[in-house]
Amino acid sequence: MVDNNLNNEKIKRAMEKLQEKTDVTEEQLERLRSFAEKYKGKSEEDIFFEIIKLNNIMSQNMSKEEYEKKMEKLNKIRPMLNEEQCKKLDKMMEAFKESK
Repeated sequence: MVDNNLNNEKIKRAMEKLQEKTDVTEEQLERLRSFAEKYKGKSEEDIFFEIIKLNNIMSQNMSKEEYEKKMEKLNKIRPMLNEEQCKKLDKMMEAFKESK
């Protein structure tokens, strides 16, 4: 069973780190908080498939340059991730490439 209080604290700390290391606005952080709340309690697989769907929508609605910039930003969070999270990011980035 997932400990929601522990997960909430982890999310809070991750957002604080993100804001310290990037130029994330408060509005963007609020969207991340909303996103985290929406998917709280979902399985990793459910979230992964949702991310793939969102990626497909983004790639269809953005120019190639805009899309590439978004992918670069996603890669910029890598230094804040632990080894397991980096592996998940790699898996997700590979899935993005395959779904294009």
